[in-house]
Amino acid sequence: MQGALRLAVRDKRPVIPVVLQGAPSTPEIPMFLGNRTWVDLRSDETTGLKNLLWGITGENPHEGGVGPSRALGRVHHLPARMGELFTGREDLRDSLRIRLLAPSGATAISQTPAVHGMGGVGKTQLAVELAWELWENGHFQEVFFLKLEESQALDQGLAQLVEANHLNLPEQNTPDQEARQNAVLGWLQSHDRWLMILDNVDELKTQQLVLDLLPSLHRGRVLITTRIQRWRNDVQTEALDLFTKSEALDFLTKSLYSKEAPTEDEKLELIAMAEKLGRLPLALELAAAYITFQNLTVIDYAKDWDQAREDFLRFNDVSVRADMSLAVTWQRSVTAL
Repeated sequence: MQGALRLAVRDKRPVIPVVLQGAPSTPEIPMFLGNRTWVDLRSDETTGLKNLLWGITGENPHEGGVGPSRALGRVHHLPARMGELFTGREDLRDSLRIRLLAPSGATAISQTPAVHGMGGVGKTQLAVELAWELWENGHFQEVFFLKLEESQALDQGLAQLVEANHLNLPEQNTPDQEARQNAVLGWLQSHDRWLMILDNVDELKTQQLVLDLLPSLHRGRVLITTRIQRWRNDVQTEALDLFTKSEALDFLTKSLYSKEAPTEDEKLELIAMAEKLGRLPLALELAAAYITFQNLTVIDYAKDWDQAREDFLRFNDVSVRADMSLAVTWQRSVTAL
C-alpha cells in the first residue's frame, strides 16, 4: 500500500490522508505524504466529511460558504507532522524558533555545500514541525504553506489563498488571478501574527520572485526552504546537514522497533545501514518503509541494496554519495511494486 501511495505522490496524483476515530492526538503520517493536506474525522465527523468532499471535488459543500474547522481553516495547506518519528535537529529548531519570533525578517533553511543534487535532507519536514509547534502554542494565528517547485507557483499559490473563507475576501469568487493575488497581499499587509512557509525555492528565478515579494510581507513572518545557499543579507540562512549517527539510529529505531528496543547487535546493523545510505533522512525513511512492507531483516535489506547499487553503477556515473544513496534506495522501493 505504501509503495502504491508513493507512486501516486511522485506522479502528482491526488492523495488526501484521512485521520479516523481512535487515531492519536498527533497522528504519524509518513514523510512522503508530508505535502498533502489531511482531513480529520475525529472530533467533528460531519465537518470532516464535507472537507473531504471539498478536497475530492474542489467544490465547497459547507452551507453559507463556511470554511473548515480550526485545524484546516487557520492552517492553510500545511502538511501533516511526523509526530514522534521526527528526529533530532534540536539546535537548529531552537535557532529558527528564536528568529521566527523576532520582530521582523525572513529565515531560509539551506543545505550545506556537502550535499548536492537531490533533496531529502529534511528541510520541509523541519519547517512543518516548527510551524505546527508555533501555531499550536499560539504564536501565530494563521500559517500559510506554499510549495514553489516552479516559478509560476508563487503567483498561483498566493491567489489560491483567497479561498480561505474566514479571510472574508470577496475576490474569492472572481476568476481573475491577479485580483485574487492582490486581495491576499492586501490582507497580509493589514494583519499580523501570521507565518508563511515558502517551500522548495530551488530555482534562481523563483528566488528572485521571492526576494521581490518579501517587502510586501513585512507584517508577518516568512520561512523559506531552499537548496540555494546564497541569499541577500536580509535573509538569514541556516544550513541543514545530514543526520548524525545518533540521529539516524534514533530514526530507524522509531521506524522499525516500535514495540521493543533493538539489541546491541541490531543497533550495529542499523548504524551500518544508515552509513550505507549516507545518513540521508529521505533515504532512511524509504528504506524503513521498504523493510516493513517486504517484512525483511535489516541484513537482508542491506544485501539487496548492495546488489541494487552494483546494478545502478553499471549504467550511471554517480559521483555524489547522497545522490547515489537516494537514487538506489528509491529504485529498490519502486522495484518492490
